[in-house]
Amino acid sequence: MRFAFVSDIHANLQAWNAVLVDIRSNNIDHIICLGDIVGYGPNPAEVLKSIHSNVDHILLGNHDAAVCEKMDSTLFNDHAREMIDWTISNLNKNAIDFLADLPLVLKSSLFRCTHGEFSTPGAYNYIFSAEDTLASLQDTKEPLLFVGHTHEPALYILDNTTHAVEEFAVTDIKIRENERYLINIGSVGQPRDNDARASYCMLDTKTKTIQWRRIPFDIDAYWQALGNINMPNAREHMQWKDPRQNTESLREAMDFSPPTEKTAPIQNTVESVSIHDLQKKAKHWKQLTITILLTAMLSVGIITTLVLHSRLKAKTFTIEHHSTQTGDAGGINIPEWHVHLTNKHRQTAENTDSSLNASALILTSIAQEDSIRLSTHSIKVRKNDKFRITAEFLKSPDFRGYIALSIDLTKTEKQGTSVLKKYITKEPSIKRKNGWMQAKHTFKTPSDTSSITLNICGQFSGKVKIREIGIHRIADHRHRLR
Repeated sequence: MRFAFVSDIHANLQAWNAVLVDIRSNNIDHIICLGDIVGYGPNPAEVLKSIHSNVDHILLGNHDAAVCEKMDSTLFNDHAREMIDWTISNLNKNAIDFLADLPLVLKSSLFRCTHGEFSTPGAYNYIFSAEDTLASLQDTKEPLLFVGHTHEPALYILDNTTHAVEEFAVTDIKIRENERYLINIGSVGQPRDNDARASYCMLDTKTKTIQWRRIPFDIDAYWQALGNINMPNAREHMQWKDPRQNTESLREAMDFSPPTEKTAPIQNTVESVSIHDLQKKAKHWKQLTITILLTAMLSVGIITTLVLHSRLKAKTFTIEHHSTQTGDAGGINIPEWHVHLTNKHRQTAENTDSSLNASALILTSIAQEDSIRLSTHSIKVRKNDKFRITAEFLKSPDFRGYIALSIDLTKTEKQGTSVLKKYITKEPSIKRKNGWMQAKHTFKTPSDTSSITLNICGQFSGKVKIREIGIHRIADHRHRLR
């Protein structure tokens, strides 16, 4: 079984979309969210809707608790409190009620999860050091404890033979039987460890390994979205949270002061739930739903259609495409795209002529939960090559979700080759004429890069046209292309 643990998305749609794509590409069986879905960011409704659609188990964070008025917002600093008030005004009653029903703790025989710490989960105390873990370790028995809240990935190990807690550098680990682990998975939407990439964790129960994943996302698009919301000076208030600029110590950067009383300040909240109880409940309703559907379908004689559709979900093929070049010497031709559709019955990909008589791609998807991916052939690179990627997008009025350009990078190492998926992800953010939006990014490849692949990836409902797709190798005075 493979689990993905995410936390502290904070209404950052760009970061969440990038992480969700990475999760889907890693064959994850269950996604668990440790809370703080909202707060800070400009897209609380969109992120909450996606979390509700894609995540299997969700816990209540302190920002979520404040938004659904289960926690006093005076415990937060001025910046955080302003965004909490703005978030409340931009969520409907159903969204608020959904947050209010979330539990504080999720339990299984192998692991336990909460947002802050386990001794008093409703108080949302922070774990900054090995000493801070002692109360949580004493109040639990599971081998693995997963938390978030500090926005900084961390690893603490308890040796059951010595009962000594030690803090280790964050690195992928192999779970050992004589040890217990407390794992801080970091933050998706607001990393605070001087690494601008989103952070989440994967647990593989078969290989008994824990892996941290760091995923780049379009920070500039996030800041632009934050600046566009109907809240005066929102971007200025939050600029100090930019992980590329934050130089404060982690304790100084905290926005929330846990209550001093031992009792939790949250009232009428589910303390904990068991993952097995949830799975049994889900299995019961799934079986009941299947029984009802099969009975109805048998009555009209279409069970054969169900069988055929269950065997034909994914579709991979190629379509010809000749990109329009801008005439510089570094333009790389894209003869065709390799296309993967999650569901061929609900998605299409085709090329056609746009109104400018230039070759364009048209992607259509009925369901937002279905992902779509187009990839070029591998492009060989030289040491420290520099590239520019561009594309223009025109979304239909009913478009919901995201679409982006991305770069996969293949590195040559002593052990062989490794592929960094979504090394760069760029969503369209530059306005063009007649509703078109451009995605544009210039980057330099690391010295050990052997090849790159240009991708168009998305998860949406609606239709999008894509034109002027290009990847250009940029020459300088030291290394001109022939």
